[in-house]
Amino acid sequence: DEFRQVIERRFWTNISRTLGVGALVALIAGVLLTRWMVAPLRELERGAKAVTEHHWDYRVP
Repeated sequence: DEFRQVIERRFWTNISRTLGVGALVALIAGVLLTRWMVAPLRELERGAKAVTEHHWDYRVP
């Protein structure tokens, strides 16, 4: 019975670690993906602002 408890405890410890690492990886991937997607939109926003200020030669990369 004690052996079974040790095995169960290790199992749940491993599950918890795996879920924790998975959540951390998902969080980091989400932040990086968001930054990658938002950067071009910020450039477009700068371009739109430049045009409203009559800077007709502004180029959006």
